[in-house]
Amino acid sequence: MSKVTLKIIGDHQMNCGGCEGNVKFTLSQVPGVTEVSASNQTQLVEVAMNTDISVETLQTALLGIGYQAELA
Repeated sequence: MSKVTLKIIGDHQMNCGGCEGNVKFTLSQVPGVTEVSASNQTQLVEVAMNTDISVETLQTALLGIGYQAELA
């Protein structure tokens, strides 16, 4: 199992628990993702996966809900 940490960047950031939930739900729908944690205080998103998923795939999923992300 591998883990990736992403940082939300740009104007649209997580501001509340609802935002965190939206990010967690969206990334958990990516095949191979096993666990997601998100913090609106640090703007960090940790993703655990059981297969190799490209960072670009995760970034694209987040862009679909309006968030830009980079490797932390």
